[in-house]
Amino acid sequence: MSDDMDRDNPTGADNAQGGEGATPPGPPTPPPNDAGSAPPPPAGGGTLSQDDANMWAMLAHLLALCGLVIPFGNIIAPLLIWQIKGKESSFVEDQGKEAFNFNLTLLLTTIVCMILMLIPVVGCVFMIVPFVLAVVFIVFAILAGLKAKDGVAYRYPATIRFVK
Repeated sequence: MSDDMDRDNPTGADNAQGGEGATPPGPPTPPPNDAGSAPPPPAGGGTLSQDDANMWAMLAHLLALCGLVIPFGNIIAPLLIWQIKGKESSFVEDQGKEAFNFNLTLLLTTIVCMILMLIPVVGCVFMIVPFVLAVVFIVFAILAGLKAKDGVAYRYPATIRFVK
């Protein structure tokens, strides 16, 4: 009789329900997964290694500099990296959105300045602003790229968050 009890209850403890061979209630077990789906992504939020994620986040910031020679390149480059590689890493997604928002803010600010340049009295003041914005753009893009390379999420100052 003792051997039978040990087989049913290897710990030798009495069950809470009092019946011999009864199993204590526990959390319901999920149904078996017959669909053959992939395992959940790693805790880091994606399939990219941390070094690869840092590299792509850095590129999202630095490739925006191509906007200095390619029209709207500063908008297109971060947007492409965010849309393509953002699905593989939450860090790349965050930094891609940040770079896109910053460059979109700069583009809209430049457009407003160009419109204000048409006003005769204040236009001469606003002729300098696009050049100042270009210097700010270069400095902050490089700074953000260096921070992203180190794995630090960078936030541009005075940026309108169009995409959250």
